[in-house]
Amino acid sequence: LWRLPVIEGNSMTSGEWLVGAMYMAAKLYDRQENEILASTEHGTNFIQGMVTVKSTKSVALAVTRPASLVTGDFTF
Repeated sequence: LWRLPVIEGNSMTSGEWLVGAMYMAAKLYDRQENEILASTEHGTNFIQGMVTVKSTKSVALAVTRPASLVTGDFTF
């Protein structure tokens, strides 16, 4: 589509579209680095030889210029 990248996603229903200057419209803030914790002290993990793994990541998306995004549908 005019040499622009097309990205498919499940956040919109069939027949809807979103076009915009994404770099101008929004910014992604990385609020926390990846944190990965491993533990054998949960329940019977030590006895059974198992390890519990917990991973967290915190990000925020701020739409600073909503006028840079245009949505619509293909119904006439």
